[in-house]
Amino acid sequence: MLLTSLALVLALTLVYGAEACLQCDSGVRNMHEAFSLSKSPASKQKAFQDMIDNAYSQYQDESRKRKGVIDVTTLYRVKTEYQIAFKLFLEQNTDRSSEFISTLAKGQNILESHLTTFIRDGLCPNQCGLLRRRVMDCISCDYKIYTCPSPSGKEDCGEYPVEAEERGQAVLNCFRPWHSFVFGSPEYRYTWAPAVTGGRKPRERDFRDLSVTKDPFVVLNQLRWSERGTYRCSLMGHDGMLLYKVTFLLSVTRKARPKRRPNLTLPSLSEIPGGALMQLMAVVTALSLALSLLFAAVIGKMIRRRKSENQRSGVGEENDYWWNRWCALFSN
Repeated sequence: MLLTSLALVLALTLVYGAEACLQCDSGVRNMHEAFSLSKSPASKQKAFQDMIDNAYSQYQDESRKRKGVIDVTTLYRVKTEYQIAFKLFLEQNTDRSSEFISTLAKGQNILESHLTTFIRDGLCPNQCGLLRRRVMDCISCDYKIYTCPSPSGKEDCGEYPVEAEERGQAVLNCFRPWHSFVFGSPEYRYTWAPAVTGGRKPRERDFRDLSVTKDPFVVLNQLRWSERGTYRCSLMGHDGMLLYKVTFLLSVTRKARPKRRPNLTLPSLSEIPGGALMQLMAVVTALSLALSLLFAAVIGKMIRRRKSENQRSGVGEENDYWWNRWCALFSN
């Protein structure tokens, strides 16, 4: 019976050895190998190696139950947690088989816990669209492309209304967190179809190319009313396959123009009645005469004051030529 069990373990080792998720990491394999070789005599080394190989097959079974794939991040977490448990075992300075088997079983529980979380929450996070991501195959320890179809089976992820003002700005962003897992170098393709009257949806031939970019968003500045319409964002895989599509229905509100204030204009002479015009001219003439008389009176007073000052100071009028000329203008 013992020989039969040992033969079964060896057969599993030949088929699955170094193929389970936890052993895909070279650090874990080297850690197990170093521990097995550190034991003597050779019979004890073989016994520990058989335990390790049996644990490998158990890890393999756990991964098979859960899609058989793992991502690099989850594998790193599994490896780190298991290495901590294995180092605690080594620090106990024991070589008892029961404690070693218990430590290997911890690796199985760690792998099971992380794989359950990864498959449930992390493997296919796309609620719509098609996700093609790079993962590790727990059977071959090679990387492969795993395809996650959307729950709806469609790549079209709906329509979203966007409102903006004329001469304003609109941001169209079709990024989803799972886009970062898409394999290769995907590109975002933006197209636009002008708004049509009557509520009719645009046809495929109505769409015009706007841009092809690595960025998941575009910014529309200084919007014009004519730029309203249907905008479409499509995520294209490296092989040209459509992975995701979303539509934005952009409406542009016309901005109210500021009202101009009326220009104030004086009435023309032709619009003034004859009697009022005569009165206006009489008033203007009277004001002009009054101002002229006032100005002459002020100048005359200044002349008399200057003459008086010259007489008191003994300055002759002949020495003030320009003042005399000025006075002559207003004396006559």
